[in-house]
Formats: sequence, C-alpha cells, structure tokens
Amino acid sequence: MPRFFIEREQVSDGAVTVDGETARHLLRALRVRLGEELDFCDGLSSYRAKVRSLAKDSLICTILTQEPIREEPRTRVILYQCLPKGDKLEWIIQKTVELGVAGIVPVLSQHSIAKEGAEPARKLARLNAVARAAAEQSRRGMVPLVADFLTLRRAADAAKRLDSAFVLYERENHLDIKTYLEFNKSASIGIFVGAEGGFTPQEAELLAAAGVVPVTLGGRILRTETAAVAALAMLLFHKGEYR
Repeated sequence: MPRFFIEREQVSDGAVTVDGETARHLLRALRVRLGEELDFCDGLSSYRAKVRSLAKDSLICTILTQEPIREEPRTRVILYQCLPKGDKLEWIIQKTVELGVAGIVPVLSQHSIAKEGAEPARKLARLNAVARAAAEQSRRGMVPLVADFLTLRRAADAAKRLDSAFVLYERENHLDIKTYLEFNKSASIGIFVGAEGGFTPQEAELLAAAGVVPVTLGGRILRTETAAVAALAMLLFHKGEYR
C-alpha cells in the first residue's frame, strides 16, 4: 500500500478524516474496506491507521501508530530542469521524486521546446500530480513542489538562495562531479540540467556569473533525462543519504 498525503487539520482526536480526491481514489480505485490499515503522512508525521467508517466520498481511520518522518534526505536538492522534448519532463519528475529531490523548477532555455496544447496552469497541475503520485508510491515524507516555469536568468537568480549550485556542462577542462562533491558541504544544492543540445556558451557564462559551478559527468554524453537522475543519485550517495 502506498503512502497517502493529508493536511495536518485532517488529524484530530486520534483519527484521520479523509475526503476529496484521496478518498475517492481509496474508495473507488483501491476499494478499501472496513478494518483495512492505511499509511498517511502530513509532512511532519506518518500514521498507520485502520478504517473504521466509510461514506460515499469520505472515510475515517483510527490512528494505530504515529512516528516522525525519517524518509527525507537531510540535503535539500532543487533540480532546475530545462524543458526537454515530449513528455520526458514527467519521467524526470517521477524518477527524481523517487530518489529524493526536494523540488523541481522547469526552466526555459534556448534549446527548450515547449509542448504545444495545454495551458501553462494545466501543465503545472499535471506535473504536480505526477510528483504527488511518485511521492506516495516511494513513501516520501513530503510532496516535492514543481514550481512555475522560469527563464534561465530567473532560475539562476533563484538558485542564489541555496548554499551552492552546479550545472552539467560537458567540457574536458571543467571539474568532474566526484571532485566537486568531495569539497561540497552544502545543506542545500541546486542542479542545472540542459535540454537536448545542452546549454549555449552564452548560457553557460550567465550561470557561471551567478555562481553556478560547471561540472562534468565524465567522458560519455548522457541524455537530459539520464543526466538529471544520475547527478541526483551521485549527489545523494555522496551525502550518505542511502545508508
């Protein structure tokens, strides 16, 4: 059973009250029954609870155990992902949320190709739904936010609020990621990943001027979706988050 996210006000008097879309999913898709045990999370605590009453669009569960969140990485990582082709962004969000990213910022760069069709607000709602589903499936302690789309310049400015940030930019004379991480003691880190085609020299200069360090992942050129996942996994592994 995956974890289901709730608001803190849904917890009261030793019970969890579930309504809205989560309740409809539990009742209609998963067909939960009286006496079943479910796992809930409000961002601070996780709850094991037993279903004690069912209604058409809601249910009440008695809390059996309550524990503090232990699943979240101590290092806060924000992914600044330049928009790739097609539906790759959804895949990147899903996998990086599973790994432990704290937030994703879609970025418009010179090589980005925005998908035609849905309005920006609808796109963002869909991307956050993907993040929520991935967080529930992987039993995260929180749902990482997919933020509003930013230009590269605005993303670089936003990253200044973090302790440090690096960009994947494949040049032989740049620092390799292993060496970079060995000297990085930051508690919050940004990762910039380009779209297909990477970053232009002018964009690389813009990021460097904002204090974003260029690093390489080695001699092989990775697809944008592979690079995002690989860099995040390397960072969290180096920080000891998989112990």
